[in-house]
Amino acid sequence: MEHKQYRVKFQDDGGKVIFREFDTMEQAQDLYNSLDEKAEIQKFNEDLGHYEIVVYPTFEY
Repeated sequence: MEHKQYRVKFQDDGGKVIFREFDTMEQAQDLYNSLDEKAEIQKFNEDLGHYEIVVYPTFEY
C-alpha cells in the first residue's frame, strides 16, 4: 500500500478520528490551520513503515 508523504489527524464533531493524506507539508498545514490547530500533522517514515507526528495540536481535542 502506497502512502502519501503527510497526513492530518483530527476529530469530527461527533468525536470520530479522521485521517486525510497529502502530498506536501503545505497542503497538510492548510488543513491544520483551518482546524484552528486542533489536529496533528504526521509524516510517513519509509524506514519504519509508519507515520510520525511532526506538528502537535496547540489545544487538546
